[in-house]
Amino acid sequence: MKRRLRKKRRLGEFAELGFSLRFAMCRDLDEDARMTLLDEFLDEVECLGLQFGGGGIHVWSGFVELCGRGSATEQHRASILSWLEQHADIESPSVAELVDAWHGWD
Repeated sequence: MKRRLRKKRRLGEFAELGFSLRFAMCRDLDEDARMTLLDEFLDEVECLGLQFGGGGIHVWSGFVELCGRGSATEQHRASILSWLEQHADIESPSVAELVDAWHGWD
């Protein structure tokens, strides 16, 4: 496949990587506390130059990728996992391996 098509289709050297994640918020949190915690999480994601797509109420799952073109890194994964593990109101956080953000996840 020609370089131009690989770039257009985000394949090969132009692949963009991201990762999925999942975490649960403590069930005894009220709605305001859940929203505050979620805002803090999204602030952390955005500070790293990433974006999160997903949802939930008590259990959240979604996909994290770099804003704009480019790939999330192992350091991004570690930072997000560390942030989740440091919060007592978050239970069982898990962060998956990096995968192709356009063609490699469901």
